[in-house]
Amino acid sequence: MKENKDKELNTLENKLARTEYDVYRLIDKIEALNIDTISASVIQRIELQIDNIRKDISTIYKKIETIAIKYTPKPIFDKAVQVYGKYKNQKDGAAFYEIAASKFSSTAAKEYINKNGRIYEKVSDLNNRNLELFVRDKLLKQIGTSETKGVLYNEQSSVSKAITRENSFRTLISNRKEDLLNNRKIEDTSLSFEQGNLRSAYHYADIINIKLDSNDNLYALVIDTYDFNKFENDPLVKKGGVYQDIGKLEPYYNIAVLKIPKNEWINY
Repeated sequence: MKENKDKELNTLENKLARTEYDVYRLIDKIEALNIDTISASVIQRIELQIDNIRKDISTIYKKIETIAIKYTPKPIFDKAVQVYGKYKNQKDGAAFYEIAASKFSSTAAKEYINKNGRIYEKVSDLNNRNLELFVRDKLLKQIGTSETKGVLYNEQSSVSKAITRENSFRTLISNRKEDLLNNRKIEDTSLSFEQGNLRSAYHYADIINIKLDSNDNLYALVIDTYDFNKFENDPLVKKGGVYQDIGKLEPYYNIAVLKIPKNEWINY
């Protein structure tokens, strides 16, 4: 592994040196300009060079990030995820990772689960035939097994509250208000959470059993598996996928229960 790391670092060092040379050469070119030599075409060439340097720097930055993540030992990587989650206000995303990384055993994982919901040791413990079938099918497609532990988060949980504040969820409900009021329910669907906390926790999720109760409270279940794909381009996801494959992360499923009073969802 050390040889691979040294080779990657040498390649990166050469790229940095070439980019540094390009920057100094461009500076020299700009300093040499005068009123007689400057023109629209010259400015265009300079802008193109600046754009190319900007792209090179972006590539180098991404490569540094990838190398740093790739060769970070798991205890340090796990801690870094928690620090990043706190710094970026992604507490649910960081907690979801901690549950997988510690295999439900760390104090932080237990405290988060106990505060927000409960563990289900077996899918059959859900005690709802239709929900069990849905979860098993999703697990089989995503992870390749129909049996894992799971966590059900209650309607007061931080992640459930975060979902009710999220724009894509609010837009979904806003666009289907009339259907909800007329039919008391709408069909199951899925959402992609593309930013921050919920992207780290869920990213893609199914939303099922979307319906109104007798008081017009809106109920729904948000379901996803928490697992990693080592073939993803994102170095963080790739790292998680490697850990998962060697048994250092435990994949599981999440169910967030939503309950939203009518005076809130009607104003989405």
